[in-house]
Amino acid sequence: MGSKCEFEYYKAQVILCQTYLMRNKNKHKKDGFNMCDGVHCQSYKGKNLNNKKIYKASRKFKKYFVIDKKNKFIDAVFYANCGGETCRAEDVWSNKISYLKPVKDTFCIHTKQAKWNKIISFKDWKNFLFEKVIPINDSIDKEKLNFKQKDSLLFSYFLPKKYPANSIELLNEKQKDSLLFENSFFEQKNRKKDFEFFEEKIKLTKIRYFFKLRSTFFEIKNIENYLYFQGRGYGHGVGFCQEGAMEMAKKGFNYKEIIKFYYKDVNLKKNRNIEFKN
Repeated sequence: MGSKCEFEYYKAQVILCQTYLMRNKNKHKKDGFNMCDGVHCQSYKGKNLNNKKIYKASRKFKKYFVIDKKNKFIDAVFYANCGGETCRAEDVWSNKISYLKPVKDTFCIHTKQAKWNKIISFKDWKNFLFEKVIPINDSIDKEKLNFKQKDSLLFSYFLPKKYPANSIELLNEKQKDSLLFENSFFEQKNRKKDFEFFEEKIKLTKIRYFFKLRSTFFEIKNIENYLYFQGRGYGHGVGFCQEGAMEMAKKGFNYKEIIKFYYKDVNLKKNRNIEFKN
């Protein structure tokens, strides 16, 4: 959260942080406390302690929350930048959540975290496919396989999905490798859930976490022996886009409009019976 944002943004962020706390207040119950200060709960680094606007927003709106149609606290998830389009909850996690729907967001597309690039070697890409995608018999010890044996398993698993078996047999190792490389091209004009590779659906979240990418909103181009990832956004992409919200506040949107832009069919409620202790 920036230290020089509009007051309406701070209002929205404060309300969402409080809502997230109330919904998830028992995450660390077994540890003897409510929430941690890491990304597992809500990341907090002790910055902006003397920011008057943040302090004012947190005091004035400390009993405001966002609720869904069933009058329950929403899962007020947020992240840095969506890259121009938010994700469905079910495309990132397992559960479908009615108020976490995809939203076209033009407010964040020219901000700090809007774009990123990363280059990955084809060797590392093949290692990912071998480790995380193809099913390996439990009787096979992965650690003892050499590069040639791993390549053979990759070829035998992927290539027959697209090319006739008799034509594959006529190719040498280098030609088979080229087919894997050429089919690694990927476009994503609008948000997708999976990367279809030789008719195999690979979850984009799996690719993101393996290569430590900023988001799942990326395209892949093939350049020599490397895969060039061109990405948009930073974070999981579900719910509240912080940089988009900051821009909305600059353009004159109030905190209610900002919250309801990212969370659909929700309401704001003041609960006088909830106390936050300092």
